[in-house]
Amino acid sequence: MKKQSISRMILCVAVIAALLAGSSITAFAESPDYVIHNYMELEQFACSVNSGNSYEGKVIALADDFGTEEGTLTTPIGLDHPFDGTFDGNGRSVKLNIVSDTQLDFAGMFGGISKDAAVENLTVTGNVAGDAYCVGGICGTNFGRVVNCTNNAGVTGEEFVGGICGINGNGAIVNCINNGDIAGKSQVNGICGDNQYGTIVNCSNSGKVDREADSASLTGSVLSEGSLAIVSAVLGIAVGIAGTLLVMKKKKPAPAAGGSEDGK
Repeated sequence: MKKQSISRMILCVAVIAALLAGSSITAFAESPDYVIHNYMELEQFACSVNSGNSYEGKVIALADDFGTEEGTLTTPIGLDHPFDGTFDGNGRSVKLNIVSDTQLDFAGMFGGISKDAAVENLTVTGNVAGDAYCVGGICGTNFGRVVNCTNNAGVTGEEFVGGICGINGNGAIVNCINNGDIAGKSQVNGICGDNQYGTIVNCSNSGKVDREADSASLTGSVLSEGSLAIVSAVLGIAVGIAGTLLVMKKKKPAPAAGGSEDGK
C-alpha cells in the first residue's frame, strides 16, 4: 500500500510539472475554464486534484466521448482531496476501470465532492470495484450537487455502495439514473448507499441491487427497479434508491474524501 502511494505521488508530481509547463488542457478566459479532450488529460486532472488543487470556482468540461479504444480512467478524482469546482460532462461518457485489491475508500469517478462543487451532465461506464467503504459510480461521497448524471458501470464495494454515490452527506442528487449492477455487504442501493441529511430528486434505478442479508432488515425491501419523484429526508429512503440510517451503526464518520465536507 505504501509503495502504491509513493508511486502515485511520483506520477502526480510528473503530471503537475507537465501542467505547469503547459499541457494540452486548454484554458479559456470565459467558462469553461478548462476543456478535457482525452484520457491523458483526464488522468492529469485527477492527479492535480489529488495533489491538492481543488479547482475552486473553476468549470471543467469534457470535449468528447471517451471511447473504449482510447483508454479508461483508473484513478478517482479527489481521492485524497475533494473536488471543489464544477465538472460539466457536456452529455459525454467516461469509461472507468477503478479496481483495487486493497481497501480503497471514497471510490468512484470522484472520490469526494465538496459542498460548493457540482458534477453534471455526465455518464460513466465500466467498473468500480474493491473492498471499499463509500463507493459509487459518480462519487464516493457527495456534499455538493450531482445533476443529470447516469451510471452504467458495475459498482462493487463493502459498505455504503450506490450507483450514483456511496454516501450523500447534505448534498443534492437530481435527475440521476442508475442502470448498473450494484453489489456489496451493507447499505447498498441503486442510487445512493446512504442518504444523510441530503436531497434526492427525480432519480430512478433499473440496475440489480445485490447485498448480503445482514443489511436487508435495516434498509427495507431490496428492489431491482424503482423511481423516486422527490425525497428530502434526514433518515433516508429505502426501496433500492437510498439506504436508511435507522439503527445502522457506522464503522466510521462520513466526511468528504480528505476531511470535512469542504475539504479543509
